[in-house]
Amino acid sequence: MNRLWVRMSLAFAAVIVIGFFVITVVGVLLIRASLEQSDELRQEILPASFEVALGDLYQTYGNWQGVGDFLAIAQDTIPPLREAQYALVSPEGNLIYGQSTTTFDVLQTLPITVDGQTQAVLLVGPNQARQTAPFQPFPFVRGVGIEEFMLLTTFVGGVMGVLFGILMSRSLTTPLEDLALATHAIGKGELERRVKATGTSEIRLLADSFNRMADALQNAEKLRRNLVADVAHELRTPINALQTNLYALVDDTYPLTKQEIAGLYEQTRMLSRLVNDLHELSQADAKQLPLQQQKIDMSSALEDMVTPFYMVAETKNIQFDLVKADRPTPVMIDAARINQVLHNLLNNALRHTPEGGTITLKLAADDDSVRITVADTGDGIRPEHLPHIFERFYRGDPGRSRDMGGTGLGLAVAKALVEAHGGTITAESEVGKGTAVTVCLPRHAGQVVSVAA
Repeated sequence: MNRLWVRMSLAFAAVIVIGFFVITVVGVLLIRASLEQSDELRQEILPASFEVALGDLYQTYGNWQGVGDFLAIAQDTIPPLREAQYALVSPEGNLIYGQSTTTFDVLQTLPITVDGQTQAVLLVGPNQARQTAPFQPFPFVRGVGIEEFMLLTTFVGGVMGVLFGILMSRSLTTPLEDLALATHAIGKGELERRVKATGTSEIRLLADSFNRMADALQNAEKLRRNLVADVAHELRTPINALQTNLYALVDDTYPLTKQEIAGLYEQTRMLSRLVNDLHELSQADAKQLPLQQQKIDMSSALEDMVTPFYMVAETKNIQFDLVKADRPTPVMIDAARINQVLHNLLNNALRHTPEGGTITLKLAADDDSVRITVADTGDGIRPEHLPHIFERFYRGDPGRSRDMGGTGLGLAVAKALVEAHGGTITAESEVGKGTAVTVCLPRHAGQVVSVAA
C-alpha cells in the first residue's frame, strides 16, 4: 500500500468508479423522469366537448354517418388526437371506424352516450409523434432493463478503468523506480550508472538532471583521483631528493657544506610552495579563501608590485614595459592576493621569454572594471594546450617542468584568487609570437564576491 504506483492506481480507480456511479445515478433519474413525463403525456384526456360533439353527430344522423370526416378534422384541431391511434367501436366491440384495436395499446376509453344510452366507445392509443423507440440493449444482454443495463455498464467500465489506471500508474512510476535504483547505485560508487529519459516531460527533465549530476560526479571523482596521483607524484620528487642527499651526507658521500645545505633548503621551499598552493586551492574550492579587501589605486599599486621584476628582466636582457591607464583606477581588492597573481604571471612570462624579448604589463579601465594584461614575446602555447593551462598540474609544454621552479599549480591558484574577487582570467597565445594573460577585476565593492575566512 505504500508503493506509489499502488496509491496512484487506487486514486485512478476511485475517480473512475465515483464518476461512473454519479453518471449512472443521474442517468437513471433522468430516464425515470422522462418515462414519467411520457406516461403523463400519454394520459392526456380528450376534452368533454369532444364527447358531446360525437353524441350530437350520432343524434343528428341517427347513426355514425360522417364520423370519419369528423375524426379526421378532430385530429388536426385537438392535440391529444394529433397523430394518435384510435378506433370507434360499438358497445358490443365491433369496429365502426378507425384502426383495429389489436394494432395499438389502448390508453384512453371514451364512451359516447346519447339520451342515457351508450351508442359507441372511442378507444385512443399512444401518440405516434411522442413515442420513443423501445430500449434495445446489445444482443448479449437482451431482456435487461435500462437501469440494470446502466449498472452493468458501470461495473464493466469501472473494471476497465481500474485496469487502465494500474497500467498508467505503472508507466508513470517505473521511471521513478529506475531513478531510485540508479541513485542507490551512485551512492554505492557505481558512478557510470545512468537512466533512460522516458515518460512525461517532468520525468525526462528529472532523468536528464540526474544523468548530468552523475556525469559531474564521475568527472569530479576522476579529477580527485588524478589530483591525488599528481600530488603524490609532485611530493615524491623533492622528498626523494631530500632523502638521497641526506643519506649521502650521513654516509659521508658528500661533505656537509653550505652548498649542500642550500640544495636541501631549496627542496624544502619547493615542498612548502606546493603545500601552500594546495592549501589555497582547497580554501578556494570551499569558498573560504580569506580576503582583506580595501580600495586602492591600481596604477600606483602596479608600480610597487612590478619593481622587483625590472632588475630580473634587465639581467636576462628582456625589455619590460609598464603601460598605465589614462584615468584613475580605484578598485576594491586584496592587494596581497592580486600581487600574488601578478607575480605568478610575470614569473611565467620571464621564464618563457627569450633574451631580447619583451614583456608588457598593461593596465586599462572602464566604468565597471579594470583589466591587467601580461603579454610576452615567448614561444607561445599550442592551441590544443591553451584551454587547459589553468588546470592543476597541467604541463602541456615539457619545458614547464619542476626544474624551472614551477609546481604546476601557479595558474590554477591565480585563477582561484581572481575568481574569489569576482573577476575573470583569460589567456590568448600564438605559437612563435607569445602569450597574453588578462585579469579583469570589478571596480566597485558591490560587484566583488566576498569570501569569508
